[in-house]
Amino acid sequence: MDQPTRVSGVFDYTAFLDVSCHKKWTLFEAFFHIEHSPHDESSETMCQRLAPDERLWKKALQNLSLGRSDEENLMILSKLAKAEGIDVLKVMMPYPLDYQQLEAIESIGCHTIQVTQEDELLIEW
Repeated sequence: MDQPTRVSGVFDYTAFLDVSCHKKWTLFEAFFHIEHSPHDESSETMCQRLAPDERLWKKALQNLSLGRSDEENLMILSKLAKAEGIDVLKVMMPYPLDYQQLEAIESIGCHTIQVTQEDELLIEW
């Protein structure tokens, strides 16, 4: 019997922090970012053509925030990844997380979180 294919993705949290720190918002962009709900057919069709981790990156830029803790951002990222059909997510961090942070993230319903390297996490459902 064939095993179902597991979808995996990669997310560079370091790159997210860098992009977020250097983003200069115009008033229009800030308003559009808050009020925009991408429900038109063309943007949904275009988005579906992207790989799951590319869709995750786009959604992460809309939903993660420098005003939240890393744990909160990673909890949101985990939920977004699961919604995109990603079963295994490799997250590259700029620094290692401690045990309490990992435990907090795991509490949202991930099956496991493994530290594969000092600054890499493997989140599975």
